Amino acid sequence: MITRDDLTAAVADGLLSEAQAAGLIARAESRAGVVDADDERFRFLNGFNDVFLALGITLIAAAFVSFIFFVGNGWVVVAATAIAAMWGLAEIVIRRYRAVLPAIFISLAISMFAALLLGEVFSSAAEGRNFIDHFSHLGIAAAFSLLAFVLVFYWRFRLPFTLGTIGGLGYTCAFVVVAYFAGAKTAAAWGQIITLCSGLVLFAAAVAYDFSDSRRLTRRSDCAFWLHIVAAPMITHGLLAPFATRLDMAAVLVILAGFAFFAVASLALDRRAPLVSILVYLGIAIGYVLAAVAMKSALTIGATLMVLGIIVVTMGLAWRPLRRMLLSPFARFAFVGKLPPLHPA
Repeated sequence: MITRDDLTAAVADGLLSEAQAAGLIARAESRAGVVDADDERFRFLNGFNDVFLALGITLIAAAFVSFIFFVGNGWVVVAATAIAAMWGLAEIVIRRYRAVLPAIFISLAISMFAALLLGEVFSSAAEGRNFIDHFSHLGIAAAFSLLAFVLVFYWRFRLPFTLGTIGGLGYTCAFVVVAYFAGAKTAAAWGQIITLCSGLVLFAAAVAYDFSDSRRLTRRSDCAFWLHIVAAPMITHGLLAPFATRLDMAAVLVILAGFAFFAVASLALDRRAPLVSILVYLGIAIGYVLAAVAMKSALTIGATLMVLGIIVVTMGLAWRPLRRMLLSPFARFAFVGKLPPLHPA
């Protein structure tokens, strides 16, 4: 039997157009009586063997980390060996087996070992520093070299998760550049602005991927997913962190307005990541309101979690009706055609 994954692979290989594959999927699901399939599909596991492989990769990476702790001055060779080993595993696991979860673990491990190695290569004061300290002492050359390395890794393996890593490294490079040219104090003072701008750039990239694959049949949809995962907390923190630290009723209203904005964006794009990222701030606002109405402090946390849970469950159950309510009035506008299609209730 031909599955959805088979059709997705056919689109990736150029055997079918996205519209043809979408039509076949819609017809098959309609004949099978599948009406409420999740719109935001994300292929994470091919089977339990992926978990097994991810466990083995984690153990190998942990072994290299333990070697780094105990070999003394030779740890640079260990780090280089770890990178070579992880790259070799990537050639098998990603290119041959296309296993997503193990590939994510490989991407994280190889990025970590590359950060260690490049931190040593470019550090001007490496002696006497343990390997963990290298993460906080990467210079501008090391940061951009690490970004270039991860870009090469993405070019080779086209792993969507790696785009999230690239986004995070790009954000780090922005801080490093500001600190290098304007000083650490200036970089700290501009932290919120740098965070917000970086998040907006990544969000724009994610939306571009979404618009290029509105029916979510290719790997571009997964690329958008990981970019949203990274961009959403940056935007949320960049916009709302100052209000959460100086909380009053005006700040609560700003946070609620932010929640409404993220809810609209999430529903329009059919992406839950932007909405999830603001739940912490929404919880802070709800807790402040509950405390202001003289609720006992012992009950505030539980009541806040209950309200948050009700909001999340309600939106999850009513996601499609809410999307239709939001987008139906704008159906005649061209931009709606680039969004994921609306589905019947």
